[in-house]
Order: sequence, then C-alpha cells, then structure tokens
Amino acid sequence: MSSQGVHNMSEHPQIAAIRQAAGLLRDQRYWVRSENEELELLRTFMTLLREVSYHLDAMQALDPEGLAAYERATGTDACFGRGSAELLLMTALDSTIERFLATGTTARNTGVRRIVPDGRTIPPES
Repeated sequence: MSSQGVHNMSEHPQIAAIRQAAGLLRDQRYWVRSENEELELLRTFMTLLREVSYHLDAMQALDPEGLAAYERATGTDACFGRGSAELLLMTALDSTIERFLATGTTARNTGVRRIVPDGRTIPPES
C-alpha cells in the first residue's frame, strides 16, 4: 500500500473517533472522580472495550499463546470457549466493577485507600 493509501485510511471516521477519544482521555487522565463518576466511567469502558475487543480479535492482535495462558490461569476456556480480546478485557473489567461495588475501590489490595473529592478516604481509616 502506498503512503497515500495509508494517509487516506487515516481519514476514516473510526480512526478519527479513536484519535479524538484517546486525546480526550489523555487530557483528562488525572480527573479526580466521585464514586458515582468512577462507577459510570467503568461501565462506559465496558461499551468502549467491547468495540475495541471486536477489532483486536478481527485483526488477531493478541498473542494466541498469551490468550491460552490466560485461559489456563483463569479456567475460562472450559466455560467460554476459545480465548479472545473480548474475553480477556471484558472479564477483567467486569471483575473490577464487581470489586468496586463490593469495596468502593478498584484496588486489588485491601490496604489501598482512595481520597475522594470531599477529602474522605475510601475505605474509611480505622
């Protein structure tokens, strides 16, 4: 493909949308979110990751051996069939949402505290 062909492809609306979204996310990387905003962001990522996963799977972007290792480590191969970006990313994000709903934090270790905009720490200090 010529460099002109690559340039024309970069003008596709999906590519422009991805660039714009990435830029907005980068510009707001350090946004301090409330609990409600945190949960809404995680849920919104589900929609985004589903679409990203579709394209990653269509392009076979993830290493098959890595996917197989993930399947073995999590036992998902017996339940869901063949590994995919969708399986890996969606189950990881779903687990994060469940952890947030249960504990008020996305942290995996129980010692991590998050300071929310009003100055409280979550979970509360003992």
